[in-house]
Amino acid sequence: MSIGNTKDYGNKGNNFPYQLKSLQGLQCTCDQLELAVAQLEDINGNTDQLEGLLTLISNLLQNGQDYESTIVEDANGDLWLEVRIWNGTSFDPPVYYAAGTSTPGTPVAPLTYINSSTYLAQIVSNTTGISLEATQQDVLTELETIVTNTTGLATEVTLTDVSDNVISINSKLSAATRVPHIRRAISAAATIADDIFSISFSNVGTANATVNTEILKPGETINFDAGALNNYYPGASFEYDATTSGAELLIIYTTA
Repeated sequence: MSIGNTKDYGNKGNNFPYQLKSLQGLQCTCDQLELAVAQLEDINGNTDQLEGLLTLISNLLQNGQDYESTIVEDANGDLWLEVRIWNGTSFDPPVYYAAGTSTPGTPVAPLTYINSSTYLAQIVSNTTGISLEATQQDVLTELETIVTNTTGLATEVTLTDVSDNVISINSKLSAATRVPHIRRAISAAATIADDIFSISFSNVGTANATVNTEILKPGETINFDAGALNNYYPGASFEYDATTSGAELLIIYTTA
């Protein structure tokens, strides 16, 4: 029994409030200890899962062990990643992973170790002698040479003028000088010896004529055009015959 404060005014000779507060404090402490014990028991009941997780993490980290990896090619030409782990004394047997997988596999022997320097040397050797245009400036230089040598146009220095240059080149080439010819054939037959860019045969008579041995009836007209870019029909490509009485051919053609 606690003597308490027997002189306390209003509660003289009674120590109940003090004892009550003490007992309540002790009960709170017990409750908290009981809760802590329950939580520790829960943790202890789940140690198996925790240990598994820690083991997995430990395996992933390899406990700080060193390793080396190399790319190899097997007998089938497939590439594999070879991984060897240092156990502190020596390397463990290598483990192989196929490209794009995380599951170990078994390559087909024999294995060839890939040397990046060797492969780069092979690439250089295989591409030696190939002419490659690698820059915009190279393209512009080639274009300027074409324009200067074929059309006499001023040198262009930007890619935005490429289309205009091509149009100009075509225009210059198709606008070359041509010599026109007009021939009227009556009671005559001949072969035109010139290179011809375009030609027209019109039968203006009253009897059949022939062009390249084909009949051209009165009132019929046929035209031939070799097209643009200086295309032409070689000499002696056209022959005609207007020797039949009444046949008359009007022939119009162009040469260089």
